[in-house]
Amino acid sequence: MTRLMCYGFLLLALVAAPWMGLYPVLGTKILCYALFACAFHLLLGYTGLASLGHAAFLGVGGYVAGYGIKAWALSPELALLAGLSVGALMGLVMGYVSIRRSGIYFTMITLALAQLVYFLCVQIPHTGGEDGLQGIDRGMLFGFIDLHNDRVMYYTTLTIGVAAFLFIARVVRSPFGQALTAIKDNEPRAVSLGYHPDRYKLLVFTLSAALTGLAGALKAIGLGFVTLSDVHWMTSGHALLMTLVGGLGTLSGPVVGAVVLVTLENKIGELVDTSEGSEPLHFVYGSPEIIEGIQQAVKDRNVGDCLEVTVPPAMAYGEHKPELVRKVPRSLFEGIENLQIGMKFQTNTGDEAQIVQVVGIDGNLVKVDANHPLAGFTLYFDLEIVGRREATEDEVAQGRPLF
Repeated sequence: MTRLMCYGFLLLALVAAPWMGLYPVLGTKILCYALFACAFHLLLGYTGLASLGHAAFLGVGGYVAGYGIKAWALSPELALLAGLSVGALMGLVMGYVSIRRSGIYFTMITLALAQLVYFLCVQIPHTGGEDGLQGIDRGMLFGFIDLHNDRVMYYTTLTIGVAAFLFIARVVRSPFGQALTAIKDNEPRAVSLGYHPDRYKLLVFTLSAALTGLAGALKAIGLGFVTLSDVHWMTSGHALLMTLVGGLGTLSGPVVGAVVLVTLENKIGELVDTSEGSEPLHFVYGSPEIIEGIQQAVKDRNVGDCLEVTVPPAMAYGEHKPELVRKVPRSLFEGIENLQIGMKFQTNTGDEAQIVQVVGIDGNLVKVDANHPLAGFTLYFDLEIVGRREATEDEVAQGRPLF
């Protein structure tokens, strides 16, 4: 009874959240990661198998759903089904290869397979490479539910998430789930009782991968983009962290862990810039001076709208490129006596001037970084649209407002 009350309060809080100040897009992101963490916990919590390959299912599920919508004009329900199906198929293949091992060996095999998928996503043109898939249209669910409305998208994600949660609860409390627990606790004894551990592990691995693919598809539709970070193995580490924070072996633990970690990720960070107390930012839509993530966020908004925007690296200042970090002779900085880490210089080589930052000094060698200081970072913005008007021909030509 107490457990049911806790679940009820958690569900009530999630239902009321958009009306209590939670930005629906952030809520959608939290719910997608909650589903991801629950799917991950289905494997880890009830078999003891720690996979670092689940990011592959999340990312590919998102890529398939996003590409299906953009290239094949799939409806949202078909895109979600495609993400779930691809996740299940990948889980079946990867599980067949990996479940014969346990412990660290299982983890390393899933990591290796995930990295293989990551490099494929980098090379395949359908994924957009380092830019990812962007501008994924939410569309109309079943032809009449308009997902373009942020709150409708949030409650749709919540409904799917609750259904997936109930499915997981049914699985772990069924005879199948009890067999999984027996295999986790004492595999040799389970074998002596007539169970086939590899079959059970493969099935639960496939179920976990399918739900993760569904989470990836939901995330792609809800946020409107998929990037390489979704398929990177560190995303699997995030799922592991969410599971541990919420509590291993509990059904609601991954949900709580996802709420805590995604909220902290969104709220805690370095304040890079603000226009509070000064003139608001004016720009012409389509100007290269404004990052794409901001422009996409405000595209169909109205005056008075307040937004919390999450911008991935691909739609901000790009991924951090290791090839732009190099060591140069100290003699190139002739005339600068007190050279220090953090100093910035403008180079004059090539067709365009380039800003480099000193990131290390080792004797006669200086390490410089030509990446943008915010390259590789996910950026978070609190925005309010205070004005909107048509640009003049001169403003469009020059790419900036003329006052």
